[in-house]
Amino acid sequence: MVTVYDLEGNAHEMAGVDARECCAEMGWTMTPGTFDLADTIEDKFHGMTNAELKGWLDKNGREYPALAKKADLLALCRA
Repeated sequence: MVTVYDLEGNAHEMAGVDARECCAEMGWTMTPGTFDLADTIEDKFHGMTNAELKGWLDKNGREYPALAKKADLLALCRA
């Protein structure tokens, strides 16, 4: 069993595979303490291509300008 911490800092005990998935998909952490939600969201989108960002926005029903730059797409994803 592994301890992971949700976005409010609450500890959860779960299997290693589940813990890693929660960290990767939901922004949880394996390090106790406080952290900024904006930092976890930034990490989620870090390294994504423009096409991947547009795909994420499409999947989540968010509109964006056709010729949006990467910085603009990142801002829309984080909002």
